[in-house]
Amino acid sequence: MDNSRKAIYVNVTNLLHEIGIPAHIVGHDYIRHAIVSACENPALLKNITKHLYVKVAIYYDTSVYSVEKGIRNAIEVAWARGDISAIHSVFGNTVHFQRAKPSNKEFIAMIVDVVRTQMMD
Repeated sequence: MDNSRKAIYVNVTNLLHEIGIPAHIVGHDYIRHAIVSACENPALLKNITKHLYVKVAIYYDTSVYSVEKGIRNAIEVAWARGDISAIHSVFGNTVHFQRAKPSNKEFIAMIVDVVRTQMMD
């Protein structure tokens, strides 16, 4: 793993833990891999089902459906049990806790944006 990818990986892992996605759930690994991949190639966000989920599914030798479900579950766990102030610091006013959690694509895209911005500093 080169230094740039390692820095992204560590940054994403820290963000996921900060907002409340525990490392022991399968979706944690899926969402981390998806975010790191999208940080390196933002074009993957254009159609996450046909590109990003497939890439993650191949890496983990699982189905696209399992990847989508695992990521959705990870987001649901963060929304139900995560640190609200940490979530707010990442997502700002783009989400409202009483309304609904973000979609998988919204969540991944927002984290990618945060990580890419942090890497520019």
